[in-house]
Amino acid sequence: MNLLGKKNAYLREAHERYMRPVVFKRWTYPNENFDRHTYQKGATILNMLRRILGDAPFRSAMTHFLTKHAFQPVDTHDLIDAIKEATGENIEWFFEQWIYRAGHPVLDVSYQWSKPAGRLSVRVRQTGDVYRTPVQIGVHTPSRRYSETFWLESANATLELDVAEKPLLVRFDEGNYLLKEWTFEKSTEELVYQLENDDVIGRMWAASELGDHPAVAETARRDRFWSVRRAAIEALGEKASVELLREAALDENSKVRAEAFRGLGETKNTELVPFIEERFRRDDSYVAQAEALRALGAIADPSSKTLLEEASGIDSPRDVVGRAARWALSELSELDDRSNE
Repeated sequence: MNLLGKKNAYLREAHERYMRPVVFKRWTYPNENFDRHTYQKGATILNMLRRILGDAPFRSAMTHFLTKHAFQPVDTHDLIDAIKEATGENIEWFFEQWIYRAGHPVLDVSYQWSKPAGRLSVRVRQTGDVYRTPVQIGVHTPSRRYSETFWLESANATLELDVAEKPLLVRFDEGNYLLKEWTFEKSTEELVYQLENDDVIGRMWAASELGDHPAVAETARRDRFWSVRRAAIEALGEKASVELLREAALDENSKVRAEAFRGLGETKNTELVPFIEERFRRDDSYVAQAEALRALGAIADPSSKTLLEEASGIDSPRDVVGRAARWALSELSELDDRSNE
């Protein structure tokens, strides 16, 4: 989950601001390079490097690098050399495409299964720059689950697997190692199966693809892992029922409760104000409390003013509760200004 968050943070920056190489020598102020390309993208690149080298060789290379250059200034070439010295692997190609080049793979994925041949063909089209990278294909059939690893090395690739039975699920990049943007069109039937049977990342992705399908609402209530429940509520968006959101506001996980409060705020329903205020007072999570206050600000009912003023003085890490309360009060103030015009 931590790495997924880092990938998404980098991709948002890449879409909303800019794309640059990780190693980049142009800036107005040095601190400009302390961004999501350096940290979040850098972390995901290290994880991909670990997968390519293997856990033990990766640890050996990192130990050698840190020991050899202890208390010394270093650059990227020192790391490349240390990896080669520790593992015998020349990994310059990896750094060239991931560190010295801007961007990331953009993929269009599809598949076909041939019953007579008992073959599964997974087609991968790289619509941007071509990346050389391993990718794991997972397959669920009625009788077994298995996976194979392939290398992508061209703009268009067809990956062939022996699959005797019709697949229930074809998973591209099983394990979610690859930093990527991608499209993978699937049937509703397969997505519902994936939502119920895949790993956490796969279930989250299936929820986002299914949107307001009834199975997503059930997942929001019943899935065994909190991030899938939260992803399901987010996928439902404005289609999430008030009943579901009220249930989710009582979830055992604070991040699910926070997502539920966000949804309740978007309803603009003033009848929910007493419920949200009660949950704010009972919740033991600053993050969830802050979202409850933002929900009150989004609804902008004047009856919330007393609680918001009280909450604006609550101490919390990074003042998360106070800032949310003051934002909500500003929403109430804007409403008053508009009504007096």
